[in-house]
Amino acid sequence: MDSAHWSASDAIAVQISKRRKAAELTRAQLAKLCSDVGGPALSPTVIGYIETGRRDPEGRRRREVTVDELLIFAKAFEVSPLLLIFPVDMDDDHTVEVLPGRDLPVWMAAKWFTGEGPLGNRNPTDGRWYVDTDEFGPWRKNNTPLELRREHDDRVKQWNDARNEAESYRSVAESASTAAQRETALASADAMENEVRNVEERLRETRREMKRYGLTPPELNDVLRHVDPVDEEARR
Repeated sequence: MDSAHWSASDAIAVQISKRRKAAELTRAQLAKLCSDVGGPALSPTVIGYIETGRRDPEGRRRREVTVDELLIFAKAFEVSPLLLIFPVDMDDDHTVEVLPGRDLPVWMAAKWFTGEGPLGNRNPTDGRWYVDTDEFGPWRKNNTPLELRREHDDRVKQWNDARNEAESYRSVAESASTAAQRETALASADAMENEVRNVEERLRETRREMKRYGLTPPELNDVLRHVDPVDEEARR
């Protein structure tokens, strides 16, 4: 498998072999790790078949990697499944077959897999890779649940960051050695507390949007429960 073109199973097989050897594991030892996380069928022999592909005379794989196996290997190696199927450390000359007869550079394929954009295309004239702007509309519509969940996580992180900064400035104000330093720190704390309130409103709107799409917003912790008290009360 020294070609710059790989099927998804080829990419996974290369990563399994590469990571196994880097960890100085025999196939038997890797099989034990797989068994420990729920993959007893991944014997040393099966792992060998996966790594080599059990090629037919025309070079095609006789042994593909299933989704279940991908997840088991990822846990055994303590790595994201994404890095096994789309090894982003490869250069852009390497492509992965994401659909029959349709290859993409590894990084572009990874972005599609993680929901960051639609499938790319190759310009037949100059060979450059691009994403058709006409595909973004349907893509965003169909992937709204994923985008809203990420947006919710971002809002919560923004709230925590702003609150921590506000508390930090309050602490600086308490220990300030001059009135000017104290005044500056308090002004910064007030600004960050205002940002906390702004983020709370954006978080409320994100949660409302999730409900409009029929999604159940994630449960909020105690310090954020006031942002959506009706929803939190309904969970009890």
